[in-house]
Amino acid sequence: MRAKHLIALVFPVVALVAQAGDESKDVVAPKGAISPAAPPTLFHWFAGGTVGYMDDYDTEFYSGHIGLDLDYQLAGWNTAVYLEVGYFNPEECVDSDLLSGYGYGNGKGSGYDGPDRGSSRQCVDIELEVIPVSLNYKLERNLTGNLNVYVGAGAGVAFVDLEVGKESDDDEVFFAQVFAGLLYQVSEAVELYGGARWIYMEDIDVFGLDLDMDDDFLAELGARINF
Repeated sequence: MRAKHLIALVFPVVALVAQAGDESKDVVAPKGAISPAAPPTLFHWFAGGTVGYMDDYDTEFYSGHIGLDLDYQLAGWNTAVYLEVGYFNPEECVDSDLLSGYGYGNGKGSGYDGPDRGSSRQCVDIELEVIPVSLNYKLERNLTGNLNVYVGAGAGVAFVDLEVGKESDDDEVFFAQVFAGLLYQVSEAVELYGGARWIYMEDIDVFGLDLDMDDDFLAELGARINF
């Protein structure tokens, strides 16, 4: 008996729910309802990195960067700015007489360019690390299809650390570069590129010595991701 009463109570509820479900299928959004458009932006972020080889320093060069594609053109060229951090670790050799205060040489030498390794005077290997940090401006335009050409320049500061035996010293000097190359757009998100740079650094002052860093050229390959 209780089962019959329970069925009698449940059946009308189920019927009402089913009816409500059928009616909900016929509900149509009012005409003219449009989702709000995404707010416009003036910038498009990107990040990437490169691996290169330096000519005079005869060593690898590594860098990473993050920047913005700007939403304007300069004489038909797309523009971008980015912050880059690099690293290179050249092998250098210094005249032992220059380091007489650190247990090398006889104190009679002069000049940064030490003697050749085959000479009678000692050439001391030093551990040199350079971390350039620069703000760069890049111009880019299409050549054909997915192939683009780019040029640019940047400037900043190079952090230099020099170790001789157990002694170390550091300095910060002006750094600048000019670069150019070709870029291939694999997709909207991925770009591959290769090019060359000319870099310049001021002389560094470490251990009381004025060391001439000169300039250098490097060739590089890189990749970039657009966000």
